[in-house]
Amino acid sequence: MGNQRKFYWWIALTPAAVTCACLALVFAAWYWIVGPPPDQAANTGNIPATAMVQTEEVSSSEENTNPERDEQSDPSDSALDPSPTASPISNTPTPPPAAPASPENLTATPLPSTLTCTNRAYHFADLSIPDGTVFTPGESFEKSWGLQNAGSCAWDRTYKLVYTRGDQLGSQATLPLAAPVQPDDVATLDVPMLAPLMTGVYTSYWQMQAPDGAAFGPEVWVNIKVTALPLEFESAYDFIDMAGQAIWLSGDQTYEPVEITSLLDEGSEAPSKMNLPPEGVVTTGVAQVNPEIGEEFILVTHPHQEHGFIQGTYGVAQPVQPTDILFARFGFLETNPTAQGQATFEVSFIPDGAGPPLDLFSKPVTPHDGIVSVTRSLAGIQSEQSGTFTLRVKQDAPSPQITIWLDLRLVRL
Repeated sequence: MGNQRKFYWWIALTPAAVTCACLALVFAAWYWIVGPPPDQAANTGNIPATAMVQTEEVSSSEENTNPERDEQSDPSDSALDPSPTASPISNTPTPPPAAPASPENLTATPLPSTLTCTNRAYHFADLSIPDGTVFTPGESFEKSWGLQNAGSCAWDRTYKLVYTRGDQLGSQATLPLAAPVQPDDVATLDVPMLAPLMTGVYTSYWQMQAPDGAAFGPEVWVNIKVTALPLEFESAYDFIDMAGQAIWLSGDQTYEPVEITSLLDEGSEAPSKMNLPPEGVVTTGVAQVNPEIGEEFILVTHPHQEHGFIQGTYGVAQPVQPTDILFARFGFLETNPTAQGQATFEVSFIPDGAGPPLDLFSKPVTPHDGIVSVTRSLAGIQSEQSGTFTLRVKQDAPSPQITIWLDLRLVRL
């Protein structure tokens, strides 16, 4: 009897359960079709940015039925940043970027310029000493060029004619203009020169230089030929013979000239095989530099490899005349076209008591050049002047090449 009551009770509840289940299915279907209530839809602003981006990417492929959004959208908004740190999407429209400036609206800003005029020169004429003119050794002459000011800058005394290359021919390296030269005017440039004491063909090149040191205009030149036998002359002072009386130094290092033979290995007679110490050396002796000339007495001045120079100071008590000539031959003991580096040979004079120092010459030489010669007039000193001569050899980098003086003397014609 009890089991029957339980059975009838379950049958009585079955219609109610079926009714509830149907209502639940109807409500779920309505919720799926209609969507969430408005109060839940308003909370979608709290969805993380990544989710919102994904939602926008999906909806962008669908037809947008919101005309207000169509009016506010910008093509640039379609590229949304999917990074987790992006801000939530806002309903406020993003203003379009500023349009790039058109070429018509761009204004060029001129660069400041310090050049107010131009420097140009035109080789107007050779006024003296045609190419190939023959001179006797030690003969003085004056080369003159006519240069036209072809620019817009007026040339004053800060403009110079400067020696650029070739043989200096006993002249100064720079010559300021004697008078101003206006545009289109022609300047006559006179350079006193001196024929070398050795026979041969010599060419000297020159060019105009602006106040800022910039060269301009064409190079002009003089070409001469020294063919006659050397003139009779008096050797007023021989620096190689007097090397033992000079004061030789490089920084705090001092030197006494030694014989070349003391630097040779036993059994060796070739000066090119000398053992040159890194602290420099001064030595004299006989060597054959030019097979056509034979053996000559030379002065070797090998610079201190750390200090980069070596120099000798000669106190010459014998009065020097402005008509005297300094003649020098120097360079490298062996000509080597493949050797690197160079040496600069210099001679200067400081008068006793009065007068400014006089730089007689400064000549860079490479092993490829071999031996070069310089003839320099002493016209810049006073008559009967005594003083101190300094000769110096400089090297930019250590080199095993042997620097020598073949001749260095004051000549009185």
